[in-house]
Amino acid sequence: MLMQVLVAFALAAAVVLFGHLAMPAAGPAGTPAAAVQAPGPAAAPVAREAAPTARPAVRVHTVAAGESLSAIAARYAIDVDTLLGANPEADELIHPGDELVVLPQKGALHVVAAGDTLWALSRAYGVGVAAIQAANGREGDALAVGERLFIPGGRPRGEAVSRAYGQRFAWPAAGEITSPFGYRWGRHHAGIDIAAEAGSPVRAARAGRVAFAGWYGGYGYTVMIEHGQGIATLYAHLDDYVVEGGQHVAAGQRLGYVGDTGYSFGAHLHFEVRVNGQPVNPLQFLP
Repeated sequence: MLMQVLVAFALAAAVVLFGHLAMPAAGPAGTPAAAVQAPGPAAAPVAREAAPTARPAVRVHTVAAGESLSAIAARYAIDVDTLLGANPEADELIHPGDELVVLPQKGALHVVAAGDTLWALSRAYGVGVAAIQAANGREGDALAVGERLFIPGGRPRGEAVSRAYGQRFAWPAAGEITSPFGYRWGRHHAGIDIAAEAGSPVRAARAGRVAFAGWYGGYGYTVMIEHGQGIATLYAHLDDYVVEGGQHVAAGQRLGYVGDTGYSFGAHLHFEVRVNGQPVNPLQFLP
């Protein structure tokens, strides 16, 4: 009898012990351990991309030995006209150590004058105000006299053109104006006439590239110079010329001599300024 009781007790203890070992341990707040997931490997920190550095609207290039305007323009993916437009005092004879203003793309460099506003510049250059603000990294509308603004894709027109250069042109000849810009004798006079003695020197009003030199119909012997940004000057009725097409000239360099060739009444220089092929009043550019 005692032996049966001991066997029964042992069997009961074994059942209890087995049930305890088979039951999963409780998790937090009584949750079975099977429902509690072991923490996985720690998530790798997400690397944040560095904010892109804004490209400067205008930069300065220091000329190195052997460099030319065309090589510098190609390096910055712009054209020579844009480079000359931002550096009107420059010509092909650049020297190591010279500093050139470089625009990030085709456009215009405007020097702010008294009374300028972003809205006025937008109308003058045909570029939206937001585009001008974005290109120069600014949000407000305030402008400071003398500061330079890059006008992306801007094509200067009217009075804004002379200010885009920061400096005015030089007089191409010494003498008095005998016929102004505008209508005369029932037709439009596209330039100004400067009376001067025959043989007097005619000089480039601004540095640029000679686009034409030769006989030009009623203009007689004529020289045309491209200055970049769609701006060109014309010197007509010359007695003779001393430059040739494709040549780069400096401001003040002699182009030829006052004459009376073509459709002319007496020795004088006919001087024009053209913007995108359209004549504008040269007095907007002359001091």
